Amino acid sequence: MKLLRAALGGSVTRNVASRVELAERIVFDAFDEAGGHYIVKVDSDWRRISDEVDAMRYVRTVVPAPEFVAADETSLAYRYVDGTPLTEVNDADAWRNAGETLAKLHALPADCPEEHRLNWGAHFLGGALEETTRIGSLLTETQRQRFVDYFTGGLAGLQLDVCVSLHGDCQAEHVIIDAAGGVAALLDFADFGCGDALVDLCALTAWHPHQLNAVLDGYQPSAQLLARVDRYRHAYWARRHLGVARWRAEQNLPYHDALNAALKFATPDPS
Repeated sequence: MKLLRAALGGSVTRNVASRVELAERIVFDAFDEAGGHYIVKVDSDWRRISDEVDAMRYVRTVVPAPEFVAADETSLAYRYVDGTPLTEVNDADAWRNAGETLAKLHALPADCPEEHRLNWGAHFLGGALEETTRIGSLLTETQRQRFVDYFTGGLAGLQLDVCVSLHGDCQAEHVIIDAAGGVAALLDFADFGCGDALVDLCALTAWHPHQLNAVLDGYQPSAQLLARVDRYRHAYWARRHLGVARWRAEQNLPYHDALNAALKFATPDPS
């Protein structure tokens, strides 16, 4: 709260209830005397704060993102963006607009070493296999081996033609839709980085695979990216859900839906 008071030069109050409350971070709403509405993030890892501040400033040149207000070594504040999370919107036009916005984000120059692109297939497969270990006892040995076999075969031959700027956690909840169906803002850039555009596309549609065609219609992917979508999307969805299941379990949150979704996609022909 001191951060906002210093930035705004007046009294600031906060909601009693938090939007997010984890061991290492908390997110809550705050309001100034004039009725201004802000989101405040407090994090034990100063690097996440610094990375998100840098990313928000960078991406606002091309995509709608919250207006940054202030930050210090443990917290940041930005103006609240009114709208509806894409998770609650079924309209295909809104998903199409999300795809178009994501394409603009991915078009930003990416600070990505060439070896990262060249080694993407091994890097992504290694990360997927690591998830099968990190998730530990949540998997039976049979399930763990199922994932290992699926990722090893399903990601064979994965190559990247270009590295793009990635949101890094582009779940549909982080896309805010305005009343007209346009994208009001992309939120939460703490995991901003670079890599395969399919990471963001599959994170966005992980719980809404039926909206992938609408997203791609707005995104207008290259022939190379579209080929990766066709061949690898189920493996990317499976890894996304497996990582979410592991993270939720670590936070003592319900994880079974994500784990079941990962198991569903980790089949040769998921329905």
